[in-house]
Amino acid sequence: MWKDRETNTYTDDVKSFDNAPDNSSYIVIRGNYKKGTTIGEVSYTIHFGNFSNTGSLEDFNIRRNYSYKYKVKVNGVEDIKVEAEVEGDNPYVEGLVIDRRRRVF
Repeated sequence: MWKDRETNTYTDDVKSFDNAPDNSSYIVIRGNYKKGTTIGEVSYTIHFGNFSNTGSLEDFNIRRNYSYKYKVKVNGVEDIKVEAEVEGDNPYVEGLVIDRRRRVF
């Protein structure tokens, strides 16, 4: 289920994800909620990966030279729908990936 993918816990105000790998990429969508006299701030976390029909909810990988399109629809405070479309391998795309945690001399 989708909610299992994004399950998280807080320890000393630090958010960690129960099912996503450490250092996995995600986006946070923030907004304001207002209905009648009820107001508040909301946020939705969406981890990247291939959870389309060709992938699975356990896939948090982003593959090089693939195109990922995410459709997000917020229906309510606790009702969000996210779809992923993945197209790949594009041999015309090139790039350089740098690991900033390593020093190269």
